[in-house]
Amino acid sequence: MVEVQVRNRDRHQKLTILRRYLNEHSVSRMLALKVQRQVAERLNQKTTLTGKDVPALEILSSALQSELRSEICRPYLMTHAMFRTWAHMDKHWFKKLGAAAADMVCGQVGDEIFTAGDEAEFTFHISLGKVQYSQESDSAPVDAPETTILEGAHWLCESALWCQWIHVGTVEVL
Repeated sequence: MVEVQVRNRDRHQKLTILRRYLNEHSVSRMLALKVQRQVAERLNQKTTLTGKDVPALEILSSALQSELRSEICRPYLMTHAMFRTWAHMDKHWFKKLGAAAADMVCGQVGDEIFTAGDEAEFTFHISLGKVQYSQESDSAPVDAPETTILEGAHWLCESALWCQWIHVGTVEVL
């Protein structure tokens, strides 16, 4: 009961500050409503926790933090043939990869994971939910706009592992 009251108070405070911000910056009424609607929807959504959402993890030793991150990332990394091969060749290196190079990001509906024309900095593994990959003729070798829906386990932007890459499409969370 108390938790619900605290959550509602926090939600109300965030919306009040948002309205004040939009008002102080003279944001048009139409855009302000769109912003408030999306924030209200996202505040109501239950999201998957990441390590950044759990302050108690900050007090763990760096060795234990690394071990935890490695264990959490391992199942996702093992779905890629190259990472699976490396895991069998050098378990110590693979643990370091999971601890230092992998991170968990939870997108919400409408979030763009990457945009056409941006430099690729990461390879992504979509583990849950759906994303939409779109290409336009001005950024990709396609004659007409193309859209593909991806659901479940998929790797995106693998080129970023091997070379400098510019995205030729946009991925949005559905």
